Amino acid sequence: MRYGVGVVAVIILIFLGIILLRGPKKPTSVTPAKTLPEYSNTDALVRLTMDGIIDGEENHRAIKITIGRDQRSIDIIQGYQNHLLNTQVYTNNESAYKVFLSALNLLGYTKERKRSNTDKTGQCPLGSRFTYELINTGDTDLDLWNTSCGSGLGTFGSSQPATVRTLFERQIPNFQQLIQSVQGVQF
Repeated sequence: MRYGVGVVAVIILIFLGIILLRGPKKPTSVTPAKTLPEYSNTDALVRLTMDGIIDGEENHRAIKITIGRDQRSIDIIQGYQNHLLNTQVYTNNESAYKVFLSALNLLGYTKERKRSNTDKTGQCPLGSRFTYELINTGDTDLDLWNTSCGSGLGTFGSSQPATVRTLFERQIPNFQQLIQSVQGVQF
């Protein structure tokens, strides 16, 4: 009899412990999240930053491609304090932007991989770090990353990161010519 009461008491304690550890149920949002194509008629921007090998300030390079409804741009950057070496700006339009965002959406641009290490600082020191952003009204709504050092690093969850990068590169008409002199950035 004592044994049976003890077992029941232990089960009740375990059950109460589980309830207390889970905490109160959080409300679920009823507002659907925007898909990327729904940003095509806004001032939202998508950006790919390709940050090169970790080397000295004077040799370090990064490339930023920013696409928006009205314009596309590429920046060639020197060093870790973002000294702008070259920039090119091209016009864009809402229709082209919507098609571009739709392609990114289909490729899983907003898909996030949950990782314990979310800091890209110092990762893949002899390769490149790629940052994928969605910037809406000045705030960064999305900031994901991966590297050229393998699929195990980063929070970017697309299964086709190379295709995503190629889509960004193809938004810049003379991309290959502009980056010819940029060393240390792997694409």
